[in-house]
Amino acid sequence: MDILGILILFGIFAFIWFLPTLNVLFSRKTNRSEKLLWLLVVFFTSWLGWIFYLFLAPIEKLSNKNKTSPKTPLKVYEMIFIFSFAVFMIYKSIICYLMMGTLLLFYGIYSISSLSQINKSEIEYDEGIISFEEDEEGYKMLVLKGNSKYFALIILIIIGFILSAFSIIALWSNTNKF
Repeated sequence: MDILGILILFGIFAFIWFLPTLNVLFSRKTNRSEKLLWLLVVFFTSWLGWIFYLFLAPIEKLSNKNKTSPKTPLKVYEMIFIFSFAVFMIYKSIICYLMMGTLLLFYGIYSISSLSQINKSEIEYDEGIISFEEDEEGYKMLVLKGNSKYFALIILIIIGFILSAFSIIALWSNTNKF
């Protein structure tokens, strides 16, 4: 599941969660301690999970060399997660908050652990060198192609170009290497 899919799922589930939260908060049958417990669970699992995920680990991967993401088993866990989420949404919706917060904390910790595995002595990029551009003065510029899912995620979400590819122009001071 890529980051865009997680954001879309979170938007749908947040809207679905919003209705039972209003029901609990404005119901006359629930007492103050139950309402406070509900709000604490909502806050600590959802919002702290999102704060951890968005601000501490915004980049999922930076390198093609260090691919540590288990693609095949994760799809099985995604199906189990979605099925159990749907069951608990009908049975006890408070567990859905715990599940979503746990998932976001897992992705945040996984992103930080994958960032720590990147070799810091080399230049890391996602897709590769596309071409070289030359300006009027004869300076050569290296054009790198990246994937918007992994690089500069928060900026791309803000400006709305999540699925578009982009180019990075790197200026090198020593042009004798080309």
